[in-house]
Amino acid sequence: MDWKQPQRMGNVRPMYQVPSFNPPALPLQNVAKPSVWTTHTDPNGRKYYYNTETKQSSWEKPDELKTPLEKALSKCPWKEYTSNGKKYYYNEETKVSCWEMPQEYKDFLAKIESQKNQAAPATAATAATTAIKTDSTTKSSVNTAKSLTEAPTLKTSPVENPLLSSNKSAIIQGNSVVIDFKSKEEAEEAFKKLLKDSGVKSNWTWRDAVLATGNNPMYRCLKTAEERKTAFMKYIDQCKREEREEERIKLQKEREEFRAVLKLRTDITSTTKYIKYAENLKDEPTFLAIEDDRDRESIFNEYISDLRRKEKDKLRMIRKENMDKLRQILRKLPISYNTLWKDAQILFKTCSEYADDEQLQTLDPLDIFSVYEEHIKNLEDQYNDMKEKIRMARRREERKNRDAFKELLKELCNSHVINVRSKWKEIYTYIQNDPRYLNMLGQSGSTPLELFWDAVQRIEDDCYQEKKAVMELIKTYDIKVTPDLSFHLFLSKLPSDRLKGIEDSVIQLVYDDCIFKAQMKQREEKKKEEKKLKKKMDMFKYALKKVTPPITIHSTWEEVKPLIETKPESQVLTEENRIEVFNKLIKRLKEKEELGSEEEGSIIEDRDRSRKRKKYEKERDKKRRHYSHYYDEYKDEYKKRSDERLEEPEDGELR
Repeated sequence: MDWKQPQRMGNVRPMYQVPSFNPPALPLQNVAKPSVWTTHTDPNGRKYYYNTETKQSSWEKPDELKTPLEKALSKCPWKEYTSNGKKYYYNEETKVSCWEMPQEYKDFLAKIESQKNQAAPATAATAATTAIKTDSTTKSSVNTAKSLTEAPTLKTSPVENPLLSSNKSAIIQGNSVVIDFKSKEEAEEAFKKLLKDSGVKSNWTWRDAVLATGNNPMYRCLKTAEERKTAFMKYIDQCKREEREEERIKLQKEREEFRAVLKLRTDITSTTKYIKYAENLKDEPTFLAIEDDRDRESIFNEYISDLRRKEKDKLRMIRKENMDKLRQILRKLPISYNTLWKDAQILFKTCSEYADDEQLQTLDPLDIFSVYEEHIKNLEDQYNDMKEKIRMARRREERKNRDAFKELLKELCNSHVINVRSKWKEIYTYIQNDPRYLNMLGQSGSTPLELFWDAVQRIEDDCYQEKKAVMELIKTYDIKVTPDLSFHLFLSKLPSDRLKGIEDSVIQLVYDDCIFKAQMKQREEKKKEEKKLKKKMDMFKYALKKVTPPITIHSTWEEVKPLIETKPESQVLTEENRIEVFNKLIKRLKEKEELGSEEEGSIIEDRDRSRKRKKYEKERDKKRRHYSHYYDEYKDEYKKRSDERLEEPEDGELR
């Protein structure tokens, strides 16, 4: 219930004071009858209601126990409920629920509040006439007070007693009326309302508030002084917050008005200084309304900053438009990805679109160059994309050509034209006019010859088991393969019944391998024999140097032969070998004689020895090359095949 009090200078007093006389006893018809409904709580803490007459229970609150506010809210389709401590709202008509308070529910509460405020003056006047103090000088009033004292908990009807509402009741105790609220929060709100209606300000003390509200019956809605003081402090804090908010709104309004005045002045630019321009604003009411000069300067500088930002945005927009125009011009000109900057300048500066646009000519040279670079970069990207497409198309075509040539080689392999012994010159006559071969010429990647050797190598790998079977037959029948063994004789030594299903080319390949091994073995044996002979000749040479009398440059083989023929070193050599060693020794002695001195002779001997060694090694290498002629030819061919097989394919190429 709202309590309104007039304001006056000096001490503040409530509008309605309790009269000095005692009221008469309340009539019996005004005493509230006890309700037939009682409130109870189940073990789960949920309230339910019991009718003492009908002996029935109900979860819903009966209308007799509802407050006027609850009765009014029952007419609204939206209902308020609580779930896990959080409120939500449910519409009984549309079956819709939501967490936020609906606007319809808000409007309904506002309507009830307005009706309550309209009825407040009449309620306050009625309450003032009812809440009166008893007069100790009247005898009948004393008797009435005694009767009231005997029934201290007598409660008046909410309709008959204007002090009461749906959430509080009046209790007459002695000669005073006590307002009793159902909750402490409601009582605290009522006390704050009393402070507000009494005109209590944020700078008042507790003593001033007590003097202004102490005589009002609503002052005792809170039981203790501590509760009243706590509510008073909360009210003061709330008032201060409201005052600060009002001050902020006021300052904001003044700032907006001052900025509106600044916008109307055309002589203010982005370079205007507050110190120089403040003199022109001294007669403006909005300028004077802002008391602090620092606030004025701050608002003015903010406005100047906005002007600068707008100017920058405008310049940025003009620059962007000019750069877009220049891009359009460059797209129309014959500029390629390799056009130089100096040539591009001549092209777009002589263009009519650029020459006739004065605004475009104000574009910064660096911006012009950046647009040119961007355009050239786009042209380069387009050119690179085109080249990449051409390259990929060419690679696809080359891959198709390789696949077609591989198919041709596969056909030749299936028809046994190509086997493990095939040569390129042998199959060239089959493919020289085939388009699948001609398309391979001149393209990158694997060549036809490389693909041919790959096919041969695959055939050789595939016939590994057949080669192994032939080799086992050679071991089983103990066939001795010598370098002079012919292929027909080799084939005749193998059992024909065991060679069924094995191609002749495979047998030829095994025969070549065996001949090659036999030749290698023969060469190794020959090397060993030559080494033994060389050692025997050296021992014979050493024996010649030890004979008595010593051999001179004038000695002959007939003279020396009787002296050496009985020695073991001479008996292991043939006559021809002995003569060869003797002649080399005489030649060596003659060379020493020609030198004239032992020292010079030794030096020359070393040189000669080195020269002879080199000559010997040269002759030896020549012999090796002669013996290994056929082996080297086959080895080169075999190595070439191996290298081609191990060669890695190109990127994106399937071998």
